[in-house]
Amino acid sequence: MPRLAVIADDLTGANATGILFGKRGFRAISSLGGAQCGLPGDPDVIVVTTESRAIPPTEAYRRVYQAAKDLLGLGVQHFDKRIDSTLRGNMGAEIDALLQALREQGTDAMAVVVAAFPGSGRSTVGGYHLVGGVPLELTGVANDPTCPIRSSSLPYLLSAQSRNSVGVISLSTVLRGSRAVADALRVLYSDGNRVIAVNCVADADLETIAHGAAQCGLPVVSADPGPFGAALAAALFPSPRPTSGRVLAVAGSVTAQTREQLKVLQSSIPCTSVHVNAEALARGGNLAAAEADRALESVTDSAANTPVLCLHTVSDSEDVLDIGALAAELGAAPATVACNIADGLAQIAVASLAEMGRSGVGVYGTGGDIIAALCRACRAQGIELIDEVLPLATYGRLVGGQYSGLPLVTKGGLVGGPDAALACVDYLINSLEERA
Repeated sequence: MPRLAVIADDLTGANATGILFGKRGFRAISSLGGAQCGLPGDPDVIVVTTESRAIPPTEAYRRVYQAAKDLLGLGVQHFDKRIDSTLRGNMGAEIDALLQALREQGTDAMAVVVAAFPGSGRSTVGGYHLVGGVPLELTGVANDPTCPIRSSSLPYLLSAQSRNSVGVISLSTVLRGSRAVADALRVLYSDGNRVIAVNCVADADLETIAHGAAQCGLPVVSADPGPFGAALAAALFPSPRPTSGRVLAVAGSVTAQTREQLKVLQSSIPCTSVHVNAEALARGGNLAAAEADRALESVTDSAANTPVLCLHTVSDSEDVLDIGALAAELGAAPATVACNIADGLAQIAVASLAEMGRSGVGVYGTGGDIIAALCRACRAQGIELIDEVLPLATYGRLVGGQYSGLPLVTKGGLVGGPDAALACVDYLINSLEERA
């Protein structure tokens, strides 16, 4: 039976949201027969459509209420109410219907409403919902033939449509982190608010809000166009299903962007993280050998325990080496020092592959130097280029050498949003399972 459910007001939005849950490792099925339709394959997420966007609010309420009751009867534990990214439809009435169905079951939940979809240019600032930086009421949705939107204020629209008290979490609170979000949710809940509009401008904000909602200790449902709901589900259910494919992630990039991506990856899927001391690799000799032995001991202890093994040299900004200063101390060129680090990390990666075995294993590499060093260490003659995972991230297979045919996803250190590493690893795992 599915543990999670998405209730959407139209089929295209339902399917788009289901895909986002899929990228988080959940098996999602969009049901064409409603909640009562028997679905094969034991999905994690059932996605149902009420086709209620352009109908009267009372009928929209009835349809969502009935869908929620049916889904609760199936044993669903957590809900996402999918709303339109331009706030069209009966979002207030439909959120009320879901909350009422939960209350009747004994759960006094609150709806955390995050209308932002940064990857599609949707953001909410000061309560105002923007599309490509333009207030909603100045876009084409103001003249939508069935659901015209006359206001850009998310709190106003929710208050006008919902019978529940509406609270607001500011962007400044979100920027202070997940603990601040959790504290704000507790205060708003204790004050009687059951619908909470949250400001959000970036993918990183979505993750912050999701972790805050998961940490607050209160019953919550998500109401959003999809990405926040998927992030909250991943925070609440961090290990959605076992995977047969396994990935070695090798991060040579030291950018803040890469560090954020690795944090999202490690919070979303079971992942063993092995930190490698870059300075020891740079100095070479016995120091480098000892560091490689230490790292490989950690790899050996954990190689069979998690679907993702991550080798990296930077956990936070304090780990970033001053390559110029170290090169001057060693009397070497900065490029030589950087190459020593990349080659040392690559050798550890190849030894890690030997521990993990050839079958059902792929590699995710981020940072051009480490990818080139890894190919050298595997004695590969080339990379067969097969697909684009996301812009500037490619999927292929090594050609030649001891690991010929090894599946590989490569990405630059400054490429992608916070969930880019997760997307690359998910792509690899799915491709490995398809080949199994």
